[in-house]
Amino acid sequence: RPLLHLALLLVTNSIFAISMQEAEQRALESSPAIRLGNLQSEQNDAQYAQALLSWFPEITFGSMAAILQKSQKISHLQKQKHLFSNQFTLTQKIFSSDLLGNLKLSRLIKEGGAVGKEMAISDTLYAVRTQYILYGMKNQEFALEHVKLAFLQQVYQDETIRLKTGRSTQLQVAKAKAAISYEISKQ
Repeated sequence: RPLLHLALLLVTNSIFAISMQEAEQRALESSPAIRLGNLQSEQNDAQYAQALLSWFPEITFGSMAAILQKSQKISHLQKQKHLFSNQFTLTQKIFSSDLLGNLKLSRLIKEGGAVGKEMAISDTLYAVRTQYILYGMKNQEFALEHVKLAFLQQVYQDETIRLKTGRSTQLQVAKAKAAISYEISKQ
């Protein structure tokens, strides 16, 4: 009987090949819904940044250099054969309802995408945890059936020994043997 308890202990302690945390981590890494959510979140972040940056000033700089074939007279004392031109422009919209609407809409889309991503993570974790527990329960059930079968076999052996010593009957041995057969057919 101590062997029976030891077997039960070993079976219940080694039900799972991986821990629930490992199963969750693997599911989070391989879930298409989460991958899609991550990509959508990155796209929403980029759209929000683009809408935000449209409020900042637009700065442009242009430069030109030219060598003339003939020197040009700039003043009565100066002639110039090289021309240089630099242009710096700063443009900023003070108010635009389109820009404001785009900024608010992109912020809402970004927040909605973050919520959608969290929902995908929660759904994935819920599915993993549910399946993990169901798997554990099935394994426990299977282990208990094996323990029950081992117990019934031990009872059969005990009844056989009792029959030889005269403390049991053929009927008791047959009942023990039938219980083993029933358990095997049930499994």
